[in-house]
Amino acid sequence: MRRGRATGGMNRVAVGFALATAVLVAFPGCRAKGSKAPAWLQATPVNCSMAISGQVGWLLENPEFQSAMSRFPLAEQTLDLFLKKAKIHPEGETGRITFFIFDLPKDKGKPEDMAGDFLLQFDGFKDPQTLQMALAESFPPEGSLVLDKKECPLYVMMDINKVKIRALVDPEQRILIGDLRALGRRASQGTLAHGPAVHALGAGEWIDGTAPIAGYVNPDALIARLGNKLPGEVAKEFPKGLESLVWSVTPAKNPKDPKAPHRLELAIGGSPEGINQASHWMQRLVAAASQLGAQQQLAPVLVQEKTRVGIRYSASNEQLNAILGSFGQPWTFADPRKMPPKA
Repeated sequence: MRRGRATGGMNRVAVGFALATAVLVAFPGCRAKGSKAPAWLQATPVNCSMAISGQVGWLLENPEFQSAMSRFPLAEQTLDLFLKKAKIHPEGETGRITFFIFDLPKDKGKPEDMAGDFLLQFDGFKDPQTLQMALAESFPPEGSLVLDKKECPLYVMMDINKVKIRALVDPEQRILIGDLRALGRRASQGTLAHGPAVHALGAGEWIDGTAPIAGYVNPDALIARLGNKLPGEVAKEFPKGLESLVWSVTPAKNPKDPKAPHRLELAIGGSPEGINQASHWMQRLVAAASQLGAQQQLAPVLVQEKTRVGIRYSASNEQLNAILGSFGQPWTFADPRKMPPKA
């Protein structure tokens, strides 16, 4: 059924008007001097296709995060292995786990073939020395890798045929874990903080750096890998000339209520021409999502500058999944009504 083409016209106009009148209304703190993109985003490898980053306490208590790793079985296995050795206590923990994806798989391939396409990063923990000590005590050392002009010792985590999962502590005291092929790509290509895309991090200043869950999309990689397979009519109009798309979500306080709103920040950085297209694309995206289910408690707020545009939106589960799914992000929020009861 084609939803909302006739009866939803007024809704689209109303949402579009609310967005248009909100242009240049600043997000709280988004224009503060010295503001920076979240640390996990700055550490994203230059040619990374996607990244998902979350507070460790929230991730470990929400098993649906595993759905983001379903296409990379060895990533899930590696994460479980490290968590068992590190003995992380999620309560009150400030650290984040970030899942970097270099190449998006077009089809379900062999786990060994996809092992070189992911990296796991552990950063921002209250006691990083204890985490690093657990790494050194649990896994044997084997050689080193020069990362950001510093020689970093490698630790052996797993060997399966051609898969060589290793861990290291980078110069910023972050723990990176992945196959030697992925670590080599990170070493040779660098990060967004020192990358050639000048507008890639600007959008990151307009998302919540402390949100329990957040993500990054490389627009060029998304279009190149997925092309016309992007879901939804709005996604087919994905703008050109963009350097980064980032988002953050603060989940609803009452997760058992499927209509309880999540807070979504979505921001895009790129050329002035690309941003003009992206502004209209974001408005249509939110207008389409607004016709699904719950009524909005607050009107969407859109902010646009020359090289970035951002939106803040309160969305139900259904609306949030529609928006994130429109640009191929491999993450969905579980519907509490469909989750199995706790034992």
